[in-house]
Amino acid sequence: IVDGLDATKEIMRAAPTPILVVSAASAHDVGLALSATQAGALMVLPKPTSPHAPGFESECVQLRAMARAMAGVK
Repeated sequence: IVDGLDATKEIMRAAPTPILVVSAASAHDVGLALSATQAGALMVLPKPTSPHAPGFESECVQLRAMARAMAGVK
């Protein structure tokens, strides 16, 4: 079983591509963000909250915008 960091490293080794990590832990774990970017990820964003939570749509808009922006990175 491969975790997200190991998968990021393997993807970057085999076929470098823009990687945007979305994690429930990222909002609280600076170490995860640092490790992910060291492994080759471009950015770490927090996972959107529950669809019933206030601000959910705004979080989704931000996530989609970042995914579009990162997709163009070489």
